[in-house]
Amino acid sequence: MKNLTYRQANLADLNWLAETEQRCFQQGEAFSRRTMQRMIGNIDNSVFFDILEVSRKSVGYALYLFRRKSTLLRLYSLCLLPAYQGQGLLKPYLRERMRGFAVNYKKIGLEVRVSNIRAQHLYRALGFTTEKILAHYYPDGEDGYRLIKVLAADPRF
Repeated sequence: MKNLTYRQANLADLNWLAETEQRCFQQGEAFSRRTMQRMIGNIDNSVFFDILEVSRKSVGYALYLFRRKSTLLRLYSLCLLPAYQGQGLLKPYLRERMRGFAVNYKKIGLEVRVSNIRAQHLYRALGFTTEKILAHYYPDGEDGYRLIKVLAADPRF
């Protein structure tokens, strides 16, 4: 089985990130190149931006947002190239990250499309529960779910 590692995104990743974003997300949902550059710059120190790698090859990214003095972390975007999906790479990565995040955060939240059953299965297997149904949440009008997970109370981490 392939091992997924991660590292902090940097400006040298910008071209790859911009191309990957366009491949993985629908028009209107993809970050612009400028937005990704700002996230990498992390001017206000409110972003964790991971590049996901297999054998030192970039295969995806994860973007987490937080506010100072907040105990809630938000998984804002998770992207894995199609050729690497369905291989069980994300579950161990997310477990490791959540274990580390539990030191400073009590909860992690995210939004997911109601039609994205694969992602929902992954998140629920990691202990996320539905906090709210978000009517017409996405630009195309599709509903979403807000999922939440309490970090510190989960003995699996």
